[in-house]
Amino acid sequence: MSCQGVIARPVAAGRGTDSAARDPDGAGGRASRWEITTGHSGLGTSGSGDVLSGTIAGLRARGASDAQAACRGTHLHAAAGDRLASRLGSLGYLARELTEELPPLMMELSS
Repeated sequence: MSCQGVIARPVAAGRGTDSAARDPDGAGGRASRWEITTGHSGLGTSGSGDVLSGTIAGLRARGASDAQAACRGTHLHAAAGDRLASRLGSLGYLARELTEELPPLMMELSS
């Protein structure tokens, strides 16, 4: 799976503080940055960053490159937050609930 399939558009280097990950398919060592267009403010909950780093580490352990794992993990984390926000509201979900959303999201994105 390429990040281009799940992330909207390239972001110019140095543009603000947007959440961005390096393009894992960057040619010739000139990796671009990709803006993550998913995610919700509810991700600002205690432990959410731990879930993100664990997701990235898990993808890396499964054989993804550093850049692929960062890109895919960031998207999965943000998409999990979107799902919880639509079901539970923008605030009030817990970091552990993010982890429950990850396997179904991975299945959807792999098909």
